[in-house]
Amino acid sequence: MGKKLIYNIIVVTLIIFCTPGTSAQNIHRDYKPNHFNKIKNSIDSLNTTESRSMESDISEFTGYVGKVLSSPTNWGLRDLYNAGGFLLLSAGSFLLDDEVRKVFSKNRNKTFDKLEPVGYAYGAPLNAVSGALLVYFSGVVSNSNWLRNTGLMLTETIFVVGIIQIPTRIIFGRGRPY
Repeated sequence: MGKKLIYNIIVVTLIIFCTPGTSAQNIHRDYKPNHFNKIKNSIDSLNTTESRSMESDISEFTGYVGKVLSSPTNWGLRDLYNAGGFLLLSAGSFLLDDEVRKVFSKNRNKTFDKLEPVGYAYGAPLNAVSGALLVYFSGVVSNSNWLRNTGLMLTETIFVVGIIQIPTRIIFGRGRPY
């Protein structure tokens, strides 16, 4: 297996997931002229300084997390095909482990060795959660709904990814690469 095989797999993946009917194209097709006004109004509502309770934020948090985790029960046929294709490609990537490791080892240099700890630190759960909570509480203190919502969305994302990613890594033995 060589670099050519890796490139072919990437191209096939892009063809599969970028064919007509993907989400971005459906959004563009369903575009309504009034859509811009809806977005503008929702942004304006985020900039208001009306007071919210932490209980409502916690309720919103649990509601969104539940909605995301239960969303596969509402998938259509196209969504199932996309998920199946993604799972097949992910499983197939196991076959490329040694080749990818060789390519990265061959292209190692001092600059990348110095950058690696920075990327690792930013991706560490403790830093990500701390940053998200810092954004959220900045919004609470400054009474900014935009900051508060952004922090809430960041926290929801980290929580959902953790629920899905950590058990999946353990089950399939896929720790962070070195």
